[in-house]
Amino acid sequence: MKKIYFFLVAAILSSAGISAQCIQNGNFEKVVNPWKFKHRAQSYTQVGCNINTSAAAGFASFAMSTVPDQFSAPFGTIVSIGSDPFLASCSPAVNIPRVVLNKFAIKLNINDGNADVTSMYQNFTGGEFISFQYAFSAQNSHQGDPDHQPFFTARITDPSGNIIASYCLKADSTDPIFGATTGPGGGEMLYTGWRCQTLYIPRDYKGKQLIMEFVVADCGASRDFGTVYLDNVNCQEACGAQEARMMPQTDKLLSAYPNPVNDVLTISGAESTGTFVLFDMFGKQLIRLDNSQKASELTIDVSGLAPGMYLLYSDGANATKIIKN
Repeated sequence: MKKIYFFLVAAILSSAGISAQCIQNGNFEKVVNPWKFKHRAQSYTQVGCNINTSAAAGFASFAMSTVPDQFSAPFGTIVSIGSDPFLASCSPAVNIPRVVLNKFAIKLNINDGNADVTSMYQNFTGGEFISFQYAFSAQNSHQGDPDHQPFFTARITDPSGNIIASYCLKADSTDPIFGATTGPGGGEMLYTGWRCQTLYIPRDYKGKQLIMEFVVADCGASRDFGTVYLDNVNCQEACGAQEARMMPQTDKLLSAYPNPVNDVLTISGAESTGTFVLFDMFGKQLIRLDNSQKASELTIDVSGLAPGMYLLYSDGANATKIIKN
């Protein structure tokens, strides 16, 4: 099974057909160049992934400070290892690491709720995908005004500004991606913890000049804030491959049946494992199942998956090949 895993990672790297220079300084261990930054402070109606960050829309360039951990910096800061100081001051306290990979990451926006919108972007040559890790937090105390909620978006555009791939997350207490806590001053705080996201680039754009942009916004009505931590922006490992690489490899195999499977896959002897993740053969995470209750048997509904081969990983066993009829 180890050979299957290494073949999967090698296939992803090979299919990308592009060097580490696709995205430069994606782990933020060097000076922030070639990342560029722009900002606007004015009320807005939530337009999410389609927000216009051009100069015509009121955005102006600024130079990000390279001094770590300046959390009072107007539009963001380089951060070192530690916890998010604002979430750590909540009640109950929330421990969200500021860095996922190596020593540094980026925090965009400031916790002041003044309708700030901050953009970070870089030109690159298109490959198969761009993957990144993020931790988004927002104050969300006005559920009756959804058009003005804080949001975070990541998008790939062509030089004309046309969006060819995007991910958008709006503050919403009903979305299960968010944890909730009572923040300083009594406002409701929402946070994701660290997550991984992959943007897949359409085939027609491979080898062309593109722009990777991250945008985070406060509440458009100048009431609540939104901030995001970013780390490990790269063109080499899709999210599923990253998680698989970090899972320890052992001699234990999962017991999953029936295999081949039509609709429901059963995992037996699951009590020794905390997390199960099903990937396709391109390293894309399809299903994640947390066994926090240590159940001895778990089931996964795979009826919606296309026929083919998949890989089931856990944090206590090697990969198991699953065939979907």
